[in-house]
Amino acid sequence: LYDLIMALEFDKIITSADLNSELPWMLARYSGKPTWAVKTNGFRTREWYDLANTGNIPFAGLYVGNESDKTLLSKFGQGSVEVVAI
Repeated sequence: LYDLIMALEFDKIITSADLNSELPWMLARYSGKPTWAVKTNGFRTREWYDLANTGNIPFAGLYVGNESDKTLLSKFGQGSVEVVAI
């Protein structure tokens, strides 16, 4: 599936921030395109907290569902990931 997606022409990727799906994370790490992820609920989990603290979030930015999630990521996350509340 990754190869099929990469065969398309595009300049930006917007994908799910699903921790249980490899595709969004592979696109963010290896596509060479700015990749934004959308996560509108269930953000306050141990997995996301750990990711924010380690700086292993490969996305150019995250669209989150509310201001409190934005604040959490801005406080604990790495500075290179832009966070936008939608």
